[in-house]
Amino acid sequence: MPKDDGSPFNWQTKNLWQGKINPITSNYIGDFRILKVWTDNGTIDTGDYYLTNYAITPKRTGNVNVYSIQEVGNGKKYDTIQTKNTFKAITPPTVIVKLKSDHYTEDTIISFTLSDSLTSKPISKRYKIGRFFEPEILDNNGNLIGHLKMCSGTEISLNDPFHNDNEIKFEKGYKIKFVITIRDMKTDLLIPTEEFVYSIR
Repeated sequence: MPKDDGSPFNWQTKNLWQGKINPITSNYIGDFRILKVWTDNGTIDTGDYYLTNYAITPKRTGNVNVYSIQEVGNGKKYDTIQTKNTFKAITPPTVIVKLKSDHYTEDTIISFTLSDSLTSKPISKRYKIGRFFEPEILDNNGNLIGHLKMCSGTEISLNDPFHNDNEIKFEKGYKIKFVITIRDMKTDLLIPTEEFVYSIR
């Protein structure tokens, strides 16, 4: 799998999310061309994915064998090789964003928690916010008019929002929208939450 730039780990994951799109790439370092990719558990798709043009969606949990035929650079010519990599597909968490406290009228701070949508309880410490995120600002017509500062925690400050270098004055009905990428600290897999929308009252 392509290595995420924000990963705190130096090892390669051997897991995949079952039922989700997982970008995959060659483990060959150098000049290569992937000629064919197939699997015994799920489907392979092509498209514009993170650092690659291939992705796999495992159909069931358990072992996932990914096979490929590649041409790899060897000086002035290419050698054709066949590879097999085995992963383990696991069930993804169901994480949602829940509003914890709203002090907008006092100090313009919105606090939230990350919860399991099946139990409504806070998610395990195994899962952390995996990337910075940049909340969007939408006007009363649903138009994107700006962004808040980059965030990495469970509090969002509504101070200093900017759009084209002009300060935005929040109005009733304006919305703050964002999606958070969660990192599984056990497997280094990433998964997004559902979109969260907060309305200015």
